[in-house]
Amino acid sequence: MALPPTGRLLALDWGEIRIGLALSDESQVLATPLETLQR
Repeated sequence: MALPPTGRLLALDWGEIRIGLALSDESQVLATPLETLQR
């Protein structure tokens, strides 16, 4: 799956205990943590 060249992306980090969510900036250079969810 190809990513768009610009625009925000939502990232998911599946861990054994928690799931982390992060959102990128418009240029897709920097991701900022949004939330940590318990599994």
